[in-house]
Amino acid sequence: MNEQIILHEIKFVEKKRRHWRSTAAKLKDSNFASLSKPKKSVKGGLGLLDVKNEVRNRDAILSMVSHDLRSPLAAISMAIDLVVKDPTFSSFNDRVRRLLEIIKVSGLDALRLTDDLLDLQHISLGTLDLKMSSHDIGQILKNAFLRFELDAVRKSITVENNFSNFSAILICDHQRISQVLSNLLNNAFKFTPAGGVVTLSGSIENGLIKISVSDNGPGVPQLFQKLIFDRNVQIENSSNCGLGLGLYICKSIVTAHGGDIWVESAKGEGSRFCFTLPANLH
Repeated sequence: MNEQIILHEIKFVEKKRRHWRSTAAKLKDSNFASLSKPKKSVKGGLGLLDVKNEVRNRDAILSMVSHDLRSPLAAISMAIDLVVKDPTFSSFNDRVRRLLEIIKVSGLDALRLTDDLLDLQHISLGTLDLKMSSHDIGQILKNAFLRFELDAVRKSITVENNFSNFSAILICDHQRISQVLSNLLNNAFKFTPAGGVVTLSGSIENGLIKISVSDNGPGVPQLFQKLIFDRNVQIENSSNCGLGLGLYICKSIVTAHGGDIWVESAKGEGSRFCFTLPANLH
């Protein structure tokens, strides 16, 4: 197979000096688009302080725009959700129902992107807020599982759970852990074809809570498996788009909880995304 590799990196060698080192390679194969698509290369002219200011200004603008966009997007998503759940929805003709469902899905995607940008800002500043308290991880898994059951029916995907009798107390921010689960499940649904299977599992191994989301999609080539958790890195096919932030945010949340996250996969054989969290076993 003819595989190319794209990997773009800029490193400042010393903090006090205004020089940099740049390396580039291409990561691409027949099923996956390039992992990184640098717009342009940096040459001469910009020093370390200039680059830092540019990055700071860019992040401030992204944060402001994302914050301002979130409220109207949330209102649109909520309104469409109410229409879709209304008993009269079934009386609409097929074309109208389909259009409303497209609006609902697109609205949720846009809302997720703005949330990712806001989270990215907090992570960059080291201000990611965690509201830690005791929770039953089994209930968190159950809630995440239930949220995707309707999507499973619509996409003709079977969703299996391997945590029905699983229960353990976890000190965590349950909304953030739910966010990680939602992101991993959403990715699994994106890459799993109709008739496929997505499995959510939970267990305790070596004193750690281990959660995994498995699918039988196209899989992740070994070359890409560590890179996909980096910022702005994305493996995608022609039907999926995004900012490449989801897995980076998942990693940041899991790491902030003292855990680890990784993927087990082989190209063409599906993927199994796993993460561990410290358990309260007392």
